[in-house]
Amino acid sequence: MRHFGSQRIGIFIGFGVLVAISSVIYAQTSGGGTSYQSVKIAKSVELGSLWQGSVNISVSGMQETDVINIVPSENQQFSAKVLTSEDRTIQLDNKNINVPGEGAALSDTSLVVSTTNISFARPVMNGKVLLFLELPQGTNFSISYNGSTIGTNGQLYSSLAVRAGALSKGAETMAMAYTHTIFPQLLDRDPNEDVLIGQQRYLVAYSKLQLKKSSQLPNVPFIKLSMDVDEQGIVENVSVVSPINSTEIHQIVSAWEFVPYVVNGTPVKFSTVFVRD
Repeated sequence: MRHFGSQRIGIFIGFGVLVAISSVIYAQTSGGGTSYQSVKIAKSVELGSLWQGSVNISVSGMQETDVINIVPSENQQFSAKVLTSEDRTIQLDNKNINVPGEGAALSDTSLVVSTTNISFARPVMNGKVLLFLELPQGTNFSISYNGSTIGTNGQLYSSLAVRAGALSKGAETMAMAYTHTIFPQLLDRDPNEDVLIGQQRYLVAYSKLQLKKSSQLPNVPFIKLSMDVDEQGIVENVSVVSPINSTEIHQIVSAWEFVPYVVNGTPVKFSTVFVRD
């Protein structure tokens, strides 16, 4: 009987994944994209001939379980959707099981989309939030995440995601981005895979890099930061996520130097994320 109950739980959870994927696909193909309950806000703006080719993305109040997913598009418009999910507890075979359900409603004013800026102010609420953005291929972008700059002078050539204040490879569709938000354990990306984020600029795993010059960081419980480095291995920009905006850590890391990172025989610019528990 125990074995049968475990099977039922596994089947139920697997069915939940399938429903999550299918329901978001329905939202994508139903016209406006807002007919599915998880899509709380959907906004877009057409880009005219005077568009300068860049956008500033700013989010505030984001939690570690929230995700920003950015996808390159052939359309000359900015499209932004906010989806929410909140776990519900059900009882199955006398066991409490958490399954994803509809998230809280959001105020339409929390998302602002213009030809130069996309901003989202996450309200205080339970559950998870996905901000799904579609931007023209090659768009120059900068990202401000809860007051910290984590992406500057990037160019959108492949899907990107921001999780817990760090850039990573993103999902190609809203359905998969939403599924990965609800079930992050399903992420199939290789954390060591280089991601093109501009002309000759890559997002590179810190474990693949070699420091040439560094100074010791202060003894604090947790450090997380992102940095941009040029072709010579010189740090160009540092954004300290935790401890938030630490001036001491910013000054130390800004003086670091790396062995140049080479792709196909050519040194390239790169961005990376450093974490110390």
